[in-house]
Amino acid sequence: MEMDQMATLLRTIISEELKPIRDDISELKSDMNGLKSDVDGLKQDVSTMNERLKRVEETVSRVEASQSEEVTGMLKLLDRKLDVIRKDVEFTFMKASKNELEINRLKM
Repeated sequence: MEMDQMATLLRTIISEELKPIRDDISELKSDMNGLKSDVDGLKQDVSTMNERLKRVEETVSRVEASQSEEVTGMLKLLDRKLDVIRKDVEFTFMKASKNELEINRLKM
């Protein structure tokens, strides 16, 4: 056998031996491209969720602020009403005490 034939035969053998490895590498590249695509999709989903979460947090903050104002307003209204009730009770107490005093004086 001549050198050229041996070289050709050796190349053929090496090529046949490397074919499964090349096929595996090709398959791995294809899988990696799929994974890259999936990761890009996940990144987009996370970005979208972060935007939504930010909007929810802003809404919660607005609701908390408005509820705080509402509660403060209700407490002030209750305070005013309690002042009126306290004055009415004091007036009623004073009137009842005065009536009791007059009754006691009349009994003497």
